[in-house]
Amino acid sequence: MVRAADVSLERLRTEIGRRWPRTVPRRVSAASRVAALLAAPAMILLVVSPLLVHPWTLGQHNWDQMNTQRAVVVKTILRFHQFPFWDPWTCGGHAAWGSLESAPVVVSPWLPFYLLLPLPIALRVEIIGAAIGSAIGAYLLAGRFTRSQVLRALLVIGVVVNSRWGQQIGVGHTWHLLYGLVPWVLYFFDHAIDPGTAPRRARLDVVLAAACLAIMVYGDAIYPVPHAGFVLVVYAALVARSRRSWRPIVLLTALAALGMGLAAPKLLPLAQELQRFPRYIRSEEAILPWFLIRVLTWRVGDFTATTSFTHGMWHEWGLYLGWPGLLLLVWGAAASRGDRERALKWAGLVMLAFVIGGFHALAPWRLMHLLPVFKSQHVPSRWLYSVVLVLACAAASGAEQALARAGDRRAFAEVLLGFAAPLIALDMGLVARMPIARSFVNPVPSLEDREPPFHVVRRLPPRPDYRPCLWDVATLPAVIENVGTMECDTDNGIHITHRDRDGRMPGVGAWGDTDADYRGEAYVAEGRGTASIVAWTPNEVEVLVDGAEPGERVVLNQNWDPGWSADGAPAEAYRDAVAAPLREASQTVVFRYRPASFAWGVALCALTLASAAFWLRRREDR
Repeated sequence: MVRAADVSLERLRTEIGRRWPRTVPRRVSAASRVAALLAAPAMILLVVSPLLVHPWTLGQHNWDQMNTQRAVVVKTILRFHQFPFWDPWTCGGHAAWGSLESAPVVVSPWLPFYLLLPLPIALRVEIIGAAIGSAIGAYLLAGRFTRSQVLRALLVIGVVVNSRWGQQIGVGHTWHLLYGLVPWVLYFFDHAIDPGTAPRRARLDVVLAAACLAIMVYGDAIYPVPHAGFVLVVYAALVARSRRSWRPIVLLTALAALGMGLAAPKLLPLAQELQRFPRYIRSEEAILPWFLIRVLTWRVGDFTATTSFTHGMWHEWGLYLGWPGLLLLVWGAAASRGDRERALKWAGLVMLAFVIGGFHALAPWRLMHLLPVFKSQHVPSRWLYSVVLVLACAAASGAEQALARAGDRRAFAEVLLGFAAPLIALDMGLVARMPIARSFVNPVPSLEDREPPFHVVRRLPPRPDYRPCLWDVATLPAVIENVGTMECDTDNGIHITHRDRDGRMPGVGAWGDTDADYRGEAYVAEGRGTASIVAWTPNEVEVLVDGAEPGERVVLNQNWDPGWSADGAPAEAYRDAVAAPLREASQTVVFRYRPASFAWGVALCALTLASAAFWLRRREDR
């Protein structure tokens, strides 16, 4: 039976080979390449088209939080001419620079657009610009594994703006945009460890990869950075083992050191903040392995959809490739051979085991979730985007190897793939655009920037023209109006989901003006004097106290943080609010906020830049 089947398959291959065209007109071959190359940008345009048709709308779900974080940066810089260290407008005040997912556009190519353009237009520049940058990086990365322009275009189509990208942008997970730098990191690193790369060029590649990682850190890429790091570690280790060379490990170590050094001004304050408010999230979501095929082929773009085989809303699971895309991915990855391809496939398979989730206490994801960095992550399906990226690289290599074996029949195979690319792009693009079209329907709140005095409210009144949706909390209007709000979702530690039965969050010392304990934006704790704010900016508040007793405390109605000082000395915490002892009955107290570790971070970043410059200028070993 087996021998007869082998004979039949051999006859089938022979017959297909006999009928397979050996020559293709040059015009047809060129047309197929053009069709594939144009399909990628056309798909990006299709997916982002709702943003262009309605350019003045804002998104729903998490977008209020993301818009607020960008508005804080813009307002602090433009109106108050300060660095966005502190956010006084949300949660009763919290660190902006050191808080997780805050101030994401300060060290970013998109900052000038936010400073010069209205918020909705700047958002579109960031989203579309990130997609274009991701496409260029993916195209270059694919070139490391195939010389076929058609295969490179297919990789871009499959990984850049697929439905996972569309759904994450639809719900406002802007950190997902930073996945666009992962192809650049892999491209530079793969080029650096290539034995044929000159030492000086390899060092430049490492520095560029480290710069990409640092930009991701500054952009609060809470998932892309750990995922990229995991891929790099697995890839470097397995390639080093296959080649019996320490070069990949040494260069990865240099990359990690440079990346952390360049990102130190953000990393050190962030680490300090996470010590106060650790981000530990349970993650026991799981999916049966055979349902992964449905995740990749269910043609649904509604990010609020639910299924019987996944937990939560569809935006956390769906990544539509369609059957043609999935079959190309699986076939190409399985057909690939080589040390790099083997490393990519192992990285992809391990991450795929993470995607399956916490089905058992000893499941790969549950064990990985015990590690410090990964304790902060949940919804293991977020690994799926990285899985598709690395397996797509292996698939491009496998398809290239198959085309090389085809000999003079290669041209015809590429023509078929080239003309199939626009159809695949159209199919995937129509699904990916759906969540964006559904989400971006909110008009910009019609509010005016109020002049001081600044004050804090318990909760902003609902607005008929602005619906934040998630947790039913709005914070963007507070920043626009220059009003503080206690109810918020912009900080990891001081978050509305952490409220106790009295409605208070841990670490909150500020009060809203309708609360029974509200005593003004500045007051004397013992109550025997008066305090009034005479100058107010986000990072600096000047308070005039009169009629108090020496030794009493003046209190600022903002949440305490170690970065607060009063007249140059560390500020005290009075019931989790910012306070300072008084030396005289009448005096002026200047409260300032600076992250204590920021200066150290800047110094370390400067040292890293100097070290990188010296390393790049070092002469070749003779």
